[in-house]
Amino acid sequence: MLHWLSKPFAGTFLAALCVVPIASHAAGAELSLAYTKDLYSSEVIIAQDQGFFTKNGVTITPRIFTSGRLALDALMAGAVDLSTVAETPITAAVMAKRPIAIVARIARTIPLTLVRKDAGINTVADLRGKRIGVNIGSGSEVYTFNLLASVGLKPSDVSEVNIGPEDMPGALASHSVDAISTWQPFISYAQKLGGNKVELLPTGDVYSETWNLVTMRKNVQPDDAAITAVVKSLIEAEQFMKTNRDQSLDILAKVIGVSRATIEQSLPKSEFHVVLDASLMSALDGNARWRLATGNVPPNVTAVPDFDAALAPHALKSIDAARVTIGTL
Repeated sequence: MLHWLSKPFAGTFLAALCVVPIASHAAGAELSLAYTKDLYSSEVIIAQDQGFFTKNGVTITPRIFTSGRLALDALMAGAVDLSTVAETPITAAVMAKRPIAIVARIARTIPLTLVRKDAGINTVADLRGKRIGVNIGSGSEVYTFNLLASVGLKPSDVSEVNIGPEDMPGALASHSVDAISTWQPFISYAQKLGGNKVELLPTGDVYSETWNLVTMRKNVQPDDAAITAVVKSLIEAEQFMKTNRDQSLDILAKVIGVSRATIEQSLPKSEFHVVLDASLMSALDGNARWRLATGNVPPNVTAVPDFDAALAPHALKSIDAARVTIGTL
């Protein structure tokens, strides 16, 4: 089954949120930004909390979504100016020839798998024949594919159940699925709901998901002051997280809605660095090859696309050229 860019841009839902993007991105502009309240969006959360966007001359109107895929849908539907999203929806969009532009990679992290103890799942190999909650079209699906492949299993060896991340804790608790593949804070929500009846599956680092700032190509100009201000604010948030670790933990725990301990335990598996580098290109290339291998591509697409053409390095390069090590400069 092909699942391209989710359900026609979540039609009615997005229409309710629709904000007409500004015509030009001048200094002091207002931009709408779609993002998720989870660990992936840490720099955005910190930048908002600390007033970095305002200090740098741009007012951010937040639009909160439960997945990057939905945030990207909002961007492509014209409902927002900017979006944060993982490489999986980006790859789908580029292969479908949607004119998106990748401004920066802002994070990398590792998804997790939570299982019911009574399901008899002690190792990854025990997932054979089990029902796994997967958010189809997101990094959750690619992570699960790689997780299964690490022990010689294929998606056909399990029953993948398409569930939004916000519904995964309830699905696991109600025994609708035996396991869920997702990210924080939904793992913590499921642990709180399931208590001692659930546990994390030891999975190793089978897949590293990137988190990226993107916009539409029509919004990109080499001297765009507003997008540059957004990137500068995220870099300042990155630096704040390094020098004010305890305060950052408190901010993230409060905004995301999980315990400080949960954030602290998750950070070692995450990297927060505003760059355009080889890790992003590797993730995009690997994702495209997965799509080609599984037939999850638009009609007549037979090769990995030129992801360099989707890069928009101007803002990041103007702030710190050393952070841009890929693309045509």
